[in-house]
Amino acid sequence: MGSMEHGLSIGECTRARLARQKNLLWPDRDLARARSQFYRKIRDFFDRRDFVETETPLLSQHLIPESAIEVFRTMLTHPHRASDELYLTPSPEIYMKILISEGIGNCYQLTKSFRNAEHYSDRHQAEFTMLEWYAMGQTYLENIETTQALLRVLAPSAHPESRTLFENFAEINMRDLVYQKVGIDLLSCESFEALCHAARAAGFEAYVAASESWEELFNRIFISHIEPTMPRDRTIFLKDYPAQIPTTAKRRNQVYERWEFYMRGWEMANCYTEEAAYEQMHQLFQSEQALKDNMMTPHRVDYDYLEIFRKGFPLCSGVALGVDRLFAIHQNAPSLDAVSLFPMGAALRRGCVLRSG
Repeated sequence: MGSMEHGLSIGECTRARLARQKNLLWPDRDLARARSQFYRKIRDFFDRRDFVETETPLLSQHLIPESAIEVFRTMLTHPHRASDELYLTPSPEIYMKILISEGIGNCYQLTKSFRNAEHYSDRHQAEFTMLEWYAMGQTYLENIETTQALLRVLAPSAHPESRTLFENFAEINMRDLVYQKVGIDLLSCESFEALCHAARAAGFEAYVAASESWEELFNRIFISHIEPTMPRDRTIFLKDYPAQIPTTAKRRNQVYERWEFYMRGWEMANCYTEEAAYEQMHQLFQSEQALKDNMMTPHRVDYDYLEIFRKGFPLCSGVALGVDRLFAIHQNAPSLDAVSLFPMGAALRRGCVLRSG
């Protein structure tokens, strides 16, 4: 039974649902039907292309270390043996890559994913729906074509004010965008010191003083002065991210083979040409685990998992797409709460937490 001890009660959740029905879009039945039809179109798209739908665990004994993500930890209890830590998966990547290494081929998944310590806003949720897919033999650039084809399939049913975002696309290189917006040439800023010098010259002295790494300084500049200026009348594919920001993507010179796409300034998806070399993945795990050990929720890392790369991981590219955000844009909704049957974002932003008792 839910308690009201600084928590999100069933009553609060019900009131939030009623507020959505009254002030925003639609009653629960229509919303549920619209989401169901949206998911069906996504599944039909991949099924027609001979992708295999997978279902992987939401609980894991270990995770891929990612210093940019805080995770949820829980306990597996048993009356006659010691308890064991488990973690909610922030994406299905860890298990889908095992299936890829075993030869499953093109695959996709619609699943719940979890990110802890998120900044609650109209576009952030701790629990959300992820669409993740992997295309064999494709690079990140080839997967742009697949992504745009998916968006075009969703276009006819989109809200009239949003439809153009599912039909009109533009691509830009990260280096070009940063130079256009703030006058910093990333190719000349390979070191933290060089980026600090360029940032000071561009007027970002306060960000330099507040940052302790290349990644932190870049993210401050990008989030505050570049991301908000993204065009709102078309979907932007932003390519070739700096190599100073570690990922599981393949590195090429000073960039990772990575793109993200944006709609109305919302980050929607992330794509990599997946790193397939054991040595690079082992180094990444070591460096990221060292950072994770100092974060709010450290977790176990299984280095035996990396054996899937030692035995020959295939060339592929993977996309992780936030389905709730895409559906909100598709329906021209102002927030994720507006398209959720159980909108908890507003209550959680007030500092409420779901409790039992």
